[in-house]
Amino acid sequence: MIQGIINATGPFSDELLTLDNPNHEPIVQPSSGIHITLPNYYSPRKMGLLDPATSDGRVIFFLPWQGNTIAGTTDSPASVARDPHASEEDIRWVLEEVRNYLSPDIKVRRGDVLSAWSGLRPLVRNPGAAKTEGLVRNHMIHVSDSGLLTIAGGKWTTYRAMAEETIDEAVKTFKLENRVKSGCVTETVRLVGSDGWSRNMFIGLIQTVRWACFIPGTLQLTETLVWTGDRRGKASIGQLWRSCLDRLFTCRTYWPKLAFAWKTSCCPVSE
Repeated sequence: MIQGIINATGPFSDELLTLDNPNHEPIVQPSSGIHITLPNYYSPRKMGLLDPATSDGRVIFFLPWQGNTIAGTTDSPASVARDPHASEEDIRWVLEEVRNYLSPDIKVRRGDVLSAWSGLRPLVRNPGAAKTEGLVRNHMIHVSDSGLLTIAGGKWTTYRAMAEETIDEAVKTFKLENRVKSGCVTETVRLVGSDGWSRNMFIGLIQTVRWACFIPGTLQLTETLVWTGDRRGKASIGQLWRSCLDRLFTCRTYWPKLAFAWKTSCCPVSE
């Protein structure tokens, strides 16, 4: 039997609240934020930059990331979309801002953008704010007359607090006090992929199939899987091996590398 429903749908919160109450007044103003990936020469390998005071008050940053540079971000009013895309206007705004922090002899080109993506921030609307910069970044919990519990707003960096407050409110609202044995346990729950994690884990994965280190891109991919907490690393690398084999047997360039790797991996050092 359903005891209650929690509406935790981010930028789609108002959609469910309207189904619950046709007269509902929107409480969420979606804001679009984009990131772009640039070549690694746009930032030092171990240093980034963040400036909260750009030409129009938005935050700009560019940071070394997975062998390249990631730059952002925008803060633009947006409509709710299931598959948001970075607009050309936002991409060019980031490039213009980045240009202000680089040496004048560096040409910041649109063609340098390797990738771009967009996400929607579910900002809680402040009726007195004209721009999304003035919207509230923290979260709010609301219980409607029907008993629908909504958690809206917030940020990735506060999701643990949001979870705890929402669960605690759900226990009270849905009268579950006699059915729970403790408070919310999110504070002690490990992230997926964190068990046994270490910064050098990718080395062990590479050593599992030693000849793989001779295949271009393998080391970077393996390190990425580890740093992103992908405990499916071995399975993903297994798929990579099969892909590499296909490349090996269709491209003669790799044959000498494969022969050398096979010899060093399978033959004793004395040989």
